Amino acid sequence: MKNKRRHFFVDKPLQTRFAVYVALILIVVCGISGVGLYYGIWGSVIRSFSDEQIYNEIRMAARIQDYEHSRQVQQPEPELGSLRLFREVDLLSARQREMLAEILESTNKKLLWQALFLIFLVACSSIYLTHKVAGPFVHFRKAFQAAKEGELHTRIHLRKHDEGGAVAAAFNEMIGTFDESVSQLKKIARETPQGDLKKKIETELTRFKTSTD
Repeated sequence: MKNKRRHFFVDKPLQTRFAVYVALILIVVCGISGVGLYYGIWGSVIRSFSDEQIYNEIRMAARIQDYEHSRQVQQPEPELGSLRLFREVDLLSARQREMLAEILESTNKKLLWQALFLIFLVACSSIYLTHKVAGPFVHFRKAFQAAKEGELHTRIHLRKHDEGGAVAAAFNEMIGTFDESVSQLKKIARETPQGDLKKKIETELTRFKTSTD
């Protein structure tokens, strides 16, 4: 049999099922990983830039500033200094939130394209991998049909990295035995005189066990 397969979809139902199963598993795994990374990493960033966290940090900074002023002999209006600190930090926190929003928007776009590319890559990989299984199955089905029709010269030849090499070898050994036996019977029928023909054929047939034995 010719060992050439030009089309990757040699058994569409089988390959599609395998591709869907593998793709769904990988998509679920990637989805869970993505959600975990997103809310794990970006969630902590958002919390660190939240109003409550910033407010607490501002209060702490103001208290430290007031404490430093209170230790000095001359206190140049610590309350005004604290108020100025509040305003500066408020402006800084607003800019930080704006930058964070830009980062999140840019990251979401990148994640979307990466996710689409990943799904495409997983689908192609699934088709390629299942082709190594579906291809040999097609060869097996054709070889079994040929053997059923009496073509005992049929052999299965798979590519080096295809699955099912052991099955193909077992089939070739089995069909080779049948081929040799039937060839021997034909030779006996051609070369043996009529009187000895029945005995020799019966001797050759004793090698086989059938359901009627």
